[in-house]
Amino acid sequence: MILRIWKVGLAPGQASALERFAHDVSLPMFRAQSGCLAVFFTRSDTACVTVTVWESTQAVERMEASERYQSVVAAIEQTGILCGHHQTDTFAVYGGAVDAALAQHMAP
Repeated sequence: MILRIWKVGLAPGQASALERFAHDVSLPMFRAQSGCLAVFFTRSDTACVTVTVWESTQAVERMEASERYQSVVAAIEQTGILCGHHQTDTFAVYGGAVDAALAQHMAP
């Protein structure tokens, strides 16, 4: 299992726009990707972080190479929601636990 963390700056006053874009555009894209097990959108006042969980490195590579992912990245870059340098890191998951109640805390 692979954990992928994408982080970038959030332009001032763009939190609501970011959340709409994540819900309306990014979430459907991630849900359509084969091998995507989970996605979490997080933000502070100055940055946003998307954490995704994947079946394999190959699934991450397929997503990153997909036309749909590339178009979503291009679209958000054109909105003015983001600022600064993007950083992406991937990690192999070697252990941990997920509580069954987690799904109850996730928005639909």
